Amino acid sequence: MKKSFLLGVTWILLLQAGIMAQQLQTPPVQQAMPGFLYDLKGEAISNKYSEIKEGFPFFSDEWLKGKIVSTDGKIYDNLSLKLNLVENEIHYLDDQSVEYILKTPTRLMVLTDFINKKTYTFIQTSTPCHKNKKTWYQVLDTGKVWLLKAEVKQIITLKAYGSAIMEEKVTSSVSYYLYTPAECTQLKDPRDLWEKLDARLPGFSEKPATRVSGKKTEEALIQLSRLFNEKAS
Repeated sequence: MKKSFLLGVTWILLLQAGIMAQQLQTPPVQQAMPGFLYDLKGEAISNKYSEIKEGFPFFSDEWLKGKIVSTDGKIYDNLSLKLNLVENEIHYLDDQSVEYILKTPTRLMVLTDFINKKTYTFIQTSTPCHKNKKTWYQVLDTGKVWLLKAEVKQIITLKAYGSAIMEEKVTSSVSYYLYTPAECTQLKDPRDLWEKLDARLPGFSEKPATRVSGKKTEEALIQLSRLFNEKAS
């Protein structure tokens, strides 16, 4: 079993139980050398989404501190980052606050929201989940199985009511997945997750009595996944 590396303010197991072994067989993780910003490959951009009138294309519209792990195993830490969920790209600022689209191949990223004291971990999977292979998935839980979340955004163009002017708007859809190296299955609701987990470990939890919606759906999914991973470990 391989160990984890530093993610935000905590360490997370990336290869526990061999779950990520198939997709992260790369050189050992190593810290980037001083002046690492010059080592990153990027494309400078400016005002790319200036025409959007409603919504935003990023996971967070604020620049968050974070780190990335490249496919050759280097950690680039203390970056100002945004995750573009429309085009599945990572944006970063250089030391002159110029915005770039990251071109360095990346296998994992972590965003830290110091104001709200939250850390978010994102990966790309080798086993297909969403039809778009470039989709970034937020890791909600890890263990014998992984619980992933995908937020897919798109930009649509429409006319404002009573106006002939076309405006851009960002729409968003969220889906959840049960992930292992062998498969990635989209989840309908907590009952669906319970049925899939109960087939692996019968009686690990009582079946959810009712369906939930909105934020409570995610909370229920995380609770079930954590309980399963605790009992299956």
